[in-house]
Amino acid sequence: MLFTHSLKFQYPSGPPFTFPDLQCKPGDNLLILGESGCGKTTLLHLLSGILTPQSGDLDVDGIKLNQLKDTKRDAFRGKQMGMIFQKHFFMEGLSVFENLKAARKLSGSAADNSHLEQLMEKLGISHLSHKKPYKLSQGEQQRFSIARALANKPSYVLADEPTSSLDDRNCEKFVELIRLPLTRKPVCWIIATHDQRLKKYFSNICEL
Repeated sequence: MLFTHSLKFQYPSGPPFTFPDLQCKPGDNLLILGESGCGKTTLLHLLSGILTPQSGDLDVDGIKLNQLKDTKRDAFRGKQMGMIFQKHFFMEGLSVFENLKAARKLSGSAADNSHLEQLMEKLGISHLSHKKPYKLSQGEQQRFSIARALANKPSYVLADEPTSSLDDRNCEKFVELIRLPLTRKPVCWIIATHDQRLKKYFSNICEL
């Protein structure tokens, strides 16, 4: 279970953000909806532990994430959270499969090629295993970004504007993909976006 209470954050030269309390658990999905500048990305970074709130609490599976030291917080994020950023930040010199293996290694997870192969198969990108990321189409990169986010078998996946550059059909395909049982354990998808098309697919919505 992930829940927040009275999270507040302010950049040195920016306005203060006060965020509504959130709650979700693996198997649930949460849509954070709002226009540019309302703090969506900041909230995602707080939920993942990339940023630390000035006040308030963030509890993830019984652990107060904002109270952990940086190294322990980074380790927890690497094991329990997958990330999909607005820019994919793929390792362009490595193949798709090498990128996935690197994601596990960098988080300190043991090698699990079987899991990665099954993940690519379910996402329909097994045939892209040896391709470099820059050679993938937009839709293929989207599927690859989902695979990388799930490489470490996280309980939570946080996605920042994952559909903003997609047409209506690919937007719908993205929603279809995250609803698939891609891993053996349930995953909570937390998606921050200004894309109003996603609103009809979610029942748990936080509007900023």
